[in-house]
Amino acid sequence: MEARQYLLRALQASPNEVDILRIACLVHLEAKEPQESLKWLEKAVHAGYPREQLIANPELASLRSEPEFGRLVGEAVSSK
Repeated sequence: MEARQYLLRALQASPNEVDILRIACLVHLEAKEPQESLKWLEKAVHAGYPREQLIANPELASLRSEPEFGRLVGEAVSSK
């Protein structure tokens, strides 16, 4: 799991960086860990991941049916 090692280093260096939090979400999604993925996505949203990108990101398609995803869309701020 090299990706997780790189991710851990990146998170240690920049724990509130939106793009790193988004990547953490994607790493866990790829690992078939949707609940863990949603936890990281929530952190990304709270760090400023824009609503428009949240809705449009095709990599997050498998999470869209989760109630938690809908809640995060409601909490996300618009980039406009």
